[in-house]
Amino acid sequence: MEKCKSSLKLQKVSLDSVLEGNLALTVPIKPSTIDRDKFFEELEKIPFEELYNRYKSNFKNSIKDRLKKYYRIVKQLRANLPLYYQLLRYNGLKNIISKDKALIIPLKYSRLSFDNLRNIKINGNLVVGTKRLKKSHRETILFVEDSASLTVNGKVEVGYGSDIEVFKGGKLTLGRCWMNCNAEIICTNSISIGNYVGIGRNVCIRDNNGGHLVNRPYYKDERPVVIEDKVWICSNATIMPGVTIGQGAIIGEGAFVTENVPPYCMISGNPAKVIDKDVLFNWPSVVTK
Repeated sequence: MEKCKSSLKLQKVSLDSVLEGNLALTVPIKPSTIDRDKFFEELEKIPFEELYNRYKSNFKNSIKDRLKKYYRIVKQLRANLPLYYQLLRYNGLKNIISKDKALIIPLKYSRLSFDNLRNIKINGNLVVGTKRLKKSHRETILFVEDSASLTVNGKVEVGYGSDIEVFKGGKLTLGRCWMNCNAEIICTNSISIGNYVGIGRNVCIRDNNGGHLVNRPYYKDERPVVIEDKVWICSNATIMPGVTIGQGAIIGEGAFVTENVPPYCMISGNPAKVIDKDVLFNWPSVVTK
């Protein structure tokens, strides 16, 4: 690299900017169970019917994977025809049929609005409106305006009663994370949430102050929020604009977070302060499975 460096034009870019469509950078691709060289060699030598019989177990597994996907969808949507309409509207028939494509799965009493589907990038299933109490009528809202964007880079479960709104110019990026009921995310600038992040009940995350101007030095209404991997945000916590939460941090119940949080620490209070360091914890299976 050093020898040819002078002949190249180099530009430093963030991982997030190239991750879309290149998930193999962070998630390993499942190795093929077929010897591909042998398969194509035999394709030239033996009849197709004989080749099919030789490899049909792999074709059957592919069909089985598709059936499992359809079963999980039907189990969640049941006999609710409007939900199937939303599923088709936001994913397209091609993505639903494919066994590998991630989907937006709206559950009962979820309300979704995407002004521009081209700004919605789904690289992991997004399940909206998960609930323990099946008879609950509590609405779940997911709203993305025209020039805003939503990128999902891992399976995301949004609990019932939650309100996620991405306004014009906002950019919301979600890794593998799970939200309990009544979570609130208000984005007008940039909010990035990493992998294996747990968000408790009534948590509020916002990157703006609602457009209200304050006469003070260096005041900005909007500032990006970054929540790194393996963060646990407990119930009733509030994450304010401009905050970066380091990997492995625990945000205590009711914490009001206005400053950056170091990795692997525990914070609590209003305003939130560090109360413990070098903290490690085990994730529940609901997040890691």
